Amino acid sequence: MCARTARYVVHAIVAPLFLVGGACTQWKVQPLSPAELVSQEQPDRIQVTRRTALSETTKVVLHHPAVLGDTLVGVIQRRMREDTLAIPVADVVTVAVRRFDSGKTILLGVGVVGLIAIMAVEYNATDYNFVIPNARQK
Repeated sequence: MCARTARYVVHAIVAPLFLVGGACTQWKVQPLSPAELVSQEQPDRIQVTRRTALSETTKVVLHHPAVLGDTLVGVIQRRMREDTLAIPVADVVTVAVRRFDSGKTILLGVGVVGLIAIMAVEYNATDYNFVIPNARQK
């Protein structure tokens, strides 16, 4: 494999890794109350599990969360607009923040290395010594 081809192969594999970088994180439930979490960590976004009127639970992601009195407020992003949402702290079941997940990161790394190994084996196993017939045969 020439250096130029190798460089293209590396770019083709490394570039998508930046796109799936978020796959190495997950929502982790925190043992803190919403007020403690927001004041101590000041996260950019949190995932809130809340009780509804029918005693069911729903999850919502709040951007720029804040606690005002006994209410958790934040911005929710919908398709083409943003709305402010206020949730009574008494209705909050759990609060989670995005955290790095080493297990998913290792799995992604093993997958990428495996893909590179398979591509190298396939490249070396392929016979590229073929003859192009002459267009003008006499």
